[in-house]
Amino acid sequence: MIVGIGVDIVDVNRIKKIIQGENGNRFIERTFSETEIEYCNKFKDPFTHFAGRFAVKEGFYKAVNSIVSELALKDIETINTHSGEPKLKVKAKNFNMEKYNIKISISHTEGIAAAFVVVEAKEGV
Repeated sequence: MIVGIGVDIVDVNRIKKIIQGENGNRFIERTFSETEIEYCNKFKDPFTHFAGRFAVKEGFYKAVNSIVSELALKDIETINTHSGEPKLKVKAKNFNMEKYNIKISISHTEGIAAAFVVVEAKEGV
């Protein structure tokens, strides 16, 4: 059974301005995991990838906001499998990852990043 869906669209330039701004390092450290930071910074244009991961965080929050309280953006981490497929890890104390199947999709152009998140309760759990 689908518990929630969430979608978010992010302006890459908005994320770029925040990161390059006076409090950019603080924003990155409070929002992204070390794994996400390392992943994004390996690209020529890291801002597009930061925007995509930010969209995933916002999309996930929208999908589960009725069942999870106290969810920090840094608790939501996008990782990639060896094949490149994005996967979600959630570290929030009040969200048990083992009870849900989570599917995410991230798309981006130079100017826009979007993410779609589906959270489904596992049968029998």
